[in-house]
Amino acid sequence: MDVFWVLMEVGKDSRKHGQGIGIGLMRKTLLITLTCLPLVALAGGDFDRGFEKGFCEGWRYVRGEFSLPPLVGIPPLPRLGEDGFFDGYNRGFIEGVTKAEGR
Repeated sequence: MDVFWVLMEVGKDSRKHGQGIGIGLMRKTLLITLTCLPLVALAGGDFDRGFEKGFCEGWRYVRGEFSLPPLVGIPPLPRLGEDGFFDGYNRGFIEGVTKAEGR
């Protein structure tokens, strides 16, 4: 939160001297930045990549090596304790086999 107050003080000084951007724009920029950071951190983790790879491998396990798997779609949320590539791979493999068998 120290960065926030430093930016606010810089905005006040620049407004006093008639230069720079206003505090309102700085607040909006800071709000957008702080809102988007968690979204960037959560996007496309190891679990998601593992799920996609596992789904395709599971589909090919049932339908054959050269079959073209369907689009994977949105990976599920990891369960508690699942966060790595192989956790996602295992869940994706099971789902790929299930979809390929038509269940």
